[in-house]
Amino acid sequence: METLLNTEFWNAAGNNVLVAELEGGLALEQNLTQEFRKQVATLLSESSADTMMLRGRLLAEGTVVRVLEADLSESNMCGNGIRALHASTRQSKGVYITRAGHIFCETLENGKVRVNMGLSNYHGRLNHVGLDVELLDVGEPHAVFVVGNIEEADDIFNRFGMKFVNSPVSVIDSTVNLNVVEINSRQEITLRTFERGVNRETDACGTGATCAFSYLLAQNLLDDSCRVNVNGGVLNLEKINEKFYKTGPAELVR
Repeated sequence: METLLNTEFWNAAGNNVLVAELEGGLALEQNLTQEFRKQVATLLSESSADTMMLRGRLLAEGTVVRVLEADLSESNMCGNGIRALHASTRQSKGVYITRAGHIFCETLENGKVRVNMGLSNYHGRLNHVGLDVELLDVGEPHAVFVVGNIEEADDIFNRFGMKFVNSPVSVIDSTVNLNVVEINSRQEITLRTFERGVNRETDACGTGATCAFSYLLAQNLLDDSCRVNVNGGVLNLEKINEKFYKTGPAELVR
């Protein structure tokens, strides 16, 4: 069975993330056994972590990264997890090769990590298992639902949560994360996310924050720079030359 090395527990604006390496290295399309995935799921459960970020082989263009979830599935990218993984390298800048593409990270003077999230893709409005949402992706697929009060997320997640994220959306042939967002001002929103893979609400979601910001910005409801309040802290989003940048903390817990 595959063997994990150098496992660390990080917190990234509320997302609890395990960062580890695989003995012998790890390729982007390498098959990971079901037994290994179960081992990872057990570690996530025992440590109360949301996601495992596996740091793989160092190639000329960057470091391979795989994202494993508690339900044995694999995500394309994790916007907060990638900050934790970058911080774990103790390097100023890094390029990470994910299933969502190449992700560029930079550690700022204040210790926070800035991530180039790339482009956002809008797939339109649709009704999915009874809920009208806006569908977008930044490598990871997200549904955005705008509410007048963020507390409405409790009822939405209770009614739609597991059913929503575990039923593939035909337009992208994938399961989807569900985001509920409240607009506080043109410079601030509040976000709550029910994540696929984790199958529950998490305290933060970096790709979800990016998709929510992207959609609301396209509707001229926000400025080009925005504070995103999540249960676990604050993320800062901005759009520069059509690309989206996300900045937030990453702290080593143990």
